[in-house]
Amino acid sequence: MRPSETDSPRIFTLLNGVIDPRFQEVEISSSFQIPHFQMIGLPGPEVSEAKDRIRSAIESSGLEFPKRKIVLNLSPASERKNGTGLDLAMAIAVILETDRIEGKKRPPVADRLFAWAELGLSGRLKGVGSPARALAAALLAKADVIFIAEEDSEIFYHAGRKLFPDTVLPKVRALSNLAEMSNALLPNEWESADQPNDPRKYPHLTVATDLPEHSATSDSKLLPLPPALARLLEIAAAGAHHFLLLGPKGIGKSLALEWFLALQPELEPETLRIRAFISEMTGKSDAISFRRVSPQAKPAALIGSFSAGRLRPGEFSLAHGGVLLADEFPEWHRDAREALREPLERKKITITRVEGAYELPCDFIFAGNGNLCPCGGVPGSPMDSGLPACRCLPADRARYFSRLSGPILDRLDLVFTLRSPPDPSIPSRAFSEAKSRVWETRARLKKNHGTMPGKMTAGDLEELLTRSPDLRKKLDAIRFTSFRDRHKTLRLSLTLAALHGREAPGLDDFREARLLRLPFD
Repeated sequence: MRPSETDSPRIFTLLNGVIDPRFQEVEISSSFQIPHFQMIGLPGPEVSEAKDRIRSAIESSGLEFPKRKIVLNLSPASERKNGTGLDLAMAIAVILETDRIEGKKRPPVADRLFAWAELGLSGRLKGVGSPARALAAALLAKADVIFIAEEDSEIFYHAGRKLFPDTVLPKVRALSNLAEMSNALLPNEWESADQPNDPRKYPHLTVATDLPEHSATSDSKLLPLPPALARLLEIAAAGAHHFLLLGPKGIGKSLALEWFLALQPELEPETLRIRAFISEMTGKSDAISFRRVSPQAKPAALIGSFSAGRLRPGEFSLAHGGVLLADEFPEWHRDAREALREPLERKKITITRVEGAYELPCDFIFAGNGNLCPCGGVPGSPMDSGLPACRCLPADRARYFSRLSGPILDRLDLVFTLRSPPDPSIPSRAFSEAKSRVWETRARLKKNHGTMPGKMTAGDLEELLTRSPDLRKKLDAIRFTSFRDRHKTLRLSLTLAALHGREAPGLDDFREARLLRLPFD
């Protein structure tokens, strides 16, 4: 449906500075007063400076800038506006207002326009990135056409194919300079625009979804693991459980984490979109579905920050939908370790500042490793065991383990301790065997419960117990230290039952789950 010739299209752009994609509307009015260009609606410094960029770009492009008082409003007026991507939308508003003043009968291109590009003083359009949030905001604004810089056309194509494969997106019109805008606003030009997820647009490009989600070692190069350790990884990967692996140096903890990464499933489209939104806020790539955190990480780097009006997600949010690898977890700073409480429990992190509280998504799987003592040896290990003997005093070992607080251990599903080298008489397990078992178990869990047990909420578990009185009876026969311990045991039991090919867990599954829940053997 087209508006009448007397109506002007509504102009939208991305409301930058927030993870959840939102749009803002650009409104303009003019009056017979001393020529002045005024911008209202709580613009940030870079947005206020756009007045000079817009005037220079319009005049350099051979277009007329109104010799009137121009008031440009950015709505909603209560939100601070950031970023230079608003330049093009504001310039379009000025161009359309000039046409209205001069009485030009330009047929409107569409009811709702979306623009996202920076302007150079010469009128050249510059790319500003953030294609995922821009496309999502354009969808929310119900825009008919999106105007972007030509240099951003490929990343918009990639984002459209990867994140919105089954969605009819607005048409995209890529421009190199503002001088092309006069023709681009005509309906025939809009009709010939491209959809950002149309494969005919760039047939020579490799689609981002065809790339691997992480740079882990290929399956064929993964060395075999001892059966006990391989089984732990199967349980954790199949049920999406948080786990902590403790053992001396050189026993294979790093290889185990490589296995775990290679066992991860493909991400759901909605998760991919959220990951892209978060990554665009930081300027970091979202192609890697895991984040490796070293012991030197500070709490602010993990949680995120809000300063100078900008929200910056941390490592917890960047790991959303994937895996958070915690190297040498006992060596982390105490505040950094304790910062994990909220993400592991609520799958969100809250940043509280004077300006307000901001919640960021961080639904990841925690995979940590660490030594058994400060020196990396094995307490009480004989010299001929093949493992390094511990040289620490008992008080030092006790102090080392006390770093892992009870609340953090209670939030981990599995804590596995390696104290002896692999037995050569027991054949190791190949990665291909574990991978097939994990895939079969995931399919069984998805069929029985709709999701992985590690992702089930406390409400989901209580609802399951209500539907299964026999299951509740078995669970009530066990003593637990907390409700969280009860739910973790049930989650593990569901995964173990599916791994054994059963729909419901039996007593053996509950017993094994309790053993796996013990912090240390």
